[in-house]
Amino acid sequence: LLAEFPGRPSMVVGDVETFHAEFRSFPMLFLRSSITRVGTAYAKVNFSMSMYIDEAIARLDREIEERTSPFHEALELIDTIPGVGRQSAEQIVAEIGTDMSRFPTAAHLASWAGMAPGNHESAGKRLSGRTRKGNKKLRSCLVECARAAARTKNTYLSAKYHRIAKRRGANRASVAVGRTILEMIYYILTRKEPYRELGADYWDRQREARIVRQTVKRLEGLGYEVKLEKTSA
Repeated sequence: LLAEFPGRPSMVVGDVETFHAEFRSFPMLFLRSSITRVGTAYAKVNFSMSMYIDEAIARLDREIEERTSPFHEALELIDTIPGVGRQSAEQIVAEIGTDMSRFPTAAHLASWAGMAPGNHESAGKRLSGRTRKGNKKLRSCLVECARAAARTKNTYLSAKYHRIAKRRGANRASVAVGRTILEMIYYILTRKEPYRELGADYWDRQREARIVRQTVKRLEGLGYEVKLEKTSA
């Protein structure tokens, strides 16, 4: 029995107490040895599984690249939008294609995707503004892109997201920005042009222009001739 435990400590023949103490330690030595062997086997299996998964992912990436090669130009254009990565662009193209002639306007595309607000009325009173049911996969992808765009700095989409989120909450802001991204994709694919950044101060510039137009209109209504000249700040 003792010969089966290679790591057994030395014994003094005739010393009964020592014999019992050392014999009781043998199960612990055996347990430690077993745990070590099991741990080593588990590590080998885990490493083999990790290698298999990495190889499978690499094969899928190559297959996806081959199948999306005809849409390379469209994917590159969509990828210029803040918050839209390569994988998101591939998923969007897989859902809507690249031929936008099927949709008369960007609003039609947004409605088909379920990103347009509802228009439920009764007796002239609007009851709900919930978006209609559409393409769930596309909608989910666009919402994730909107949230990613919200984390970008000094961009039009980020400014729009935070502007809406302050008034209506993060979820509605995500849907609204997601719709904007989809409409941008419509025009990008139609015109074959990359995304052009409007800037985070776009809304401030729009507000300034509106104030100027309203003021000029009021002055002209009072009989004044207005000539505008902006001074350097």
